[in-house]
Amino acid sequence: MPGDAAPRDVLLAAGAWAAEQLRDEGFDWRPRQLMLRRTAGTLRQDILLEPSARNERSGSIRVLTVLALSDSALRRWRSAHPDRVTRLDDHVCGHYLGYACGDTDTRGEMDLGVPHLREKQLTDWLSLLREHAMPWFAEAGDPDRVTGSRAADHTSSPAWIVEWLASVGRTDVVPEFVERHVQRHRGWKGAVRRGAALAAEGGCPGTVADWPLELGWVAARVTAEDRRSPTNRQPDEYRDAP
Repeated sequence: MPGDAAPRDVLLAAGAWAAEQLRDEGFDWRPRQLMLRRTAGTLRQDILLEPSARNERSGSIRVLTVLALSDSALRRWRSAHPDRVTRLDDHVCGHYLGYACGDTDTRGEMDLGVPHLREKQLTDWLSLLREHAMPWFAEAGDPDRVTGSRAADHTSSPAWIVEWLASVGRTDVVPEFVERHVQRHRGWKGAVRRGAALAAEGGCPGTVADWPLELGWVAARVTAEDRRSPTNRQPDEYRDAP
């Protein structure tokens, strides 16, 4: 590709190249969303290219990578249980590739603005995906492993993962999950307790994001419902179609 190619054209070519490399792993390229996607049942595993707003032709073409997990069955479960959730879409968790590498958000950043360096940039990036993103997806989509995963530790709101655990019938691991976050984040304990108290009072979290309060509220709501009605749904009730 010529050195004066438009930034989006460079990213489209990079994504198509990556899809070819990851074909055996089951990923395909979605050019409109600048996204590589793999499906596993109702789960969707996405690798999104996030270009800098400052990219320019014949200049810097910087791009970060975001990993995201969603579940089409979760959307249906949330819609059926609006009194237990903080959102109504299919999102489970997600964050920058760098956190999956155990580093900062900028690890895995590429600058594809220099044509003769693009191949090395892309090859190094692909290695990071195989070494870190693939295990990340495996942990994030496993109810038995997500509690101690980097996906859980670095996602925006851990309450979303609690909602997913409830949707797959695994509220048994919710107390351990909440305790891990309380231990990892000094200062969260009070807000988590306030969230649980709010749930007991029949209240709802406000519109301003408060992750520890949301975690306490969702955890209390989903575990309380299970205590009142332990067979309130079959585990696969919302998972029979993508």
